[in-house]
Amino acid sequence: MLRETLASVEAQDLLKEQVQVLISMSSFPYHEKIVDLARLAKGEYILPLCDDDTLRAPDALREFLAAADRIGADLVYSDVQEFGQRSARYCAPHFTLENLRRGPVAWFTSLIRRTRFIDAVEKAGNELAYSDWASRYELFKAGAVWACVRSPLWNYRAHAEQHMQRIDMPTERERFYQRYPELRMA
Repeated sequence: MLRETLASVEAQDLLKEQVQVLISMSSFPYHEKIVDLARLAKGEYILPLCDDDTLRAPDALREFLAAADRIGADLVYSDVQEFGQRSARYCAPHFTLENLRRGPVAWFTSLIRRTRFIDAVEKAGNELAYSDWASRYELFKAGAVWACVRSPLWNYRAHAEQHMQRIDMPTERERFYQRYPELRMA
């Protein structure tokens, strides 16, 4: 799987001065390493990508950046295609507190302004299994501007070794709600 991920990144028309693609092992909580890599990155944006995912087209990064440039977005997420499945329309056209209450609204693979990502992760911490959800909420609270590309720009592969497949989801969700009670659905 990692070989496919690397090939999809190498095929990109990379804009290295603007975006650095940071590859994370899907079997570990991603914030533990990605935030360290983000601190070392030089570009304005980062695009975290798990080792089991791939970018769909050579211009995927350009599409993410174009969406960011249109409205000055701090985070751009897109629809995703799961390997072997139909396209999942994951983008909510409007990023709201109600959408956040339903769960992580932006996938791990999102174009994120590097400095905003680091600040959000430092506020959210790494102790939650749902650290991506927590960091997205911290971005929301900080007034980050969001954009969505209504087209699948990357492929997602579900498998048994993923971090999220190996946790007790009800327990971890409860831990998340203890930290962020305002997101608990009534």
